[in-house]
Amino acid sequence: MKKIPIEVLEFILLFDPRGVRTADEFDVWLSSYVNSLKERKKKIVNAFLDELLRSPLSDAQLGEIWNHGGPTFGVANGGYRAFLTLIKSKL
Repeated sequence: MKKIPIEVLEFILLFDPRGVRTADEFDVWLSSYVNSLKERKKKIVNAFLDELLRSPLSDAQLGEIWNHGGPTFGVANGGYRAFLTLIKSKL
């Protein structure tokens, strides 16, 4: 498995949109979470996601990488590429 920067692992571990019930609420929460990050961490997370999303990794492999960070939030199988693309669009 590709080495995951500590900043990305922290991003994943702290990604916790509990209480969010709608897509609009999630969008607001995600924007707020991303905006709370320091610029250095944003750049590292963005670069890592850019590399992942440009790769030919399967959705299952992307899910393994996300789950390696010990998240409290996951995505249904088949949705990781779209999910990571959404996160990247907010960075």
